[in-house]
Amino acid sequence: MKRTSRERIMLEEILQWEQELEKWSLTSAERENKQLLQNFFDSLPEDKYYKYMELLDNGLFHLQGFIDRSYIQKSERKRLLRTASLLDERIEEIQDLKMLNIDQLSYLADEQLKKQRLYSFVQGAASGTGNVLFVGTDIPLLITLNFQSIHLTALSYGYDCEDPFEMILILKIFHAAIVPKEYRFAAWEQLKEEIETFETAYYNEQSEKVLHNALSAHLLQQIIKTMLILSTKRHSSKKRSLFTMLLSGSFNYKFTAEVTDFAKRFYQYRFLMEEKGGKQNER
Repeated sequence: MKRTSRERIMLEEILQWEQELEKWSLTSAERENKQLLQNFFDSLPEDKYYKYMELLDNGLFHLQGFIDRSYIQKSERKRLLRTASLLDERIEEIQDLKMLNIDQLSYLADEQLKKQRLYSFVQGAASGTGNVLFVGTDIPLLITLNFQSIHLTALSYGYDCEDPFEMILILKIFHAAIVPKEYRFAAWEQLKEEIETFETAYYNEQSEKVLHNALSAHLLQQIIKTMLILSTKRHSSKKRSLFTMLLSGSFNYKFTAEVTDFAKRFYQYRFLMEEKGGKQNER
């Protein structure tokens, strides 16, 4: 199928983004921070480390299933279908969204992701107040919100998250979006390969370690942020409280912006490749 001029422009934008991803290199400060984190993870007892990784994987997988079955997700799904049906009255199911063009799909995704980034900022700002409830739920809510964001992106481009292949793919997209930037291009390439073959390969031991260390590093950063918030609460003033709210909100916003941008690029690329190959129908 011949591409439209708009599809060619969008694909060119994705390829430019991909090239920037491939050329990315660490600064000296980032290399030093990375080495400190690596030394920390290497110092952990191996049996406990792998037990921790297994718990992390199981937790993320069950979290994903919970999100897909949640009332909020079902409501968002219905709202998305209602909005899409205004663009094309033939749309009744998620797969029908593929009848829309790439600009219409990107509009639907952008509307969803703008809200998700705002929620992330508000949630982070709330934890920045130092309230025990908000601080205690900051990390699990941030992870849940970002998984939900990838789910909504997939739905916006016509991919049903109830499919087992799509569920595993979402988990891999989340991992790929948060690995250190020097590994992100390789993770992107692996995702591209999997949508060409419709096979989800299991991680090897080395790549598993990189992915788990990446998530652990983000969790560690969140814990440090939490400690900073709690320590400043003891010497609270209006200016300081505002600063911690802004800092915490910005931190969460940046994390979600990176995840949602990566997910959006991936589903745009996938749609364009399937459009070119005439794969408008589901597997």
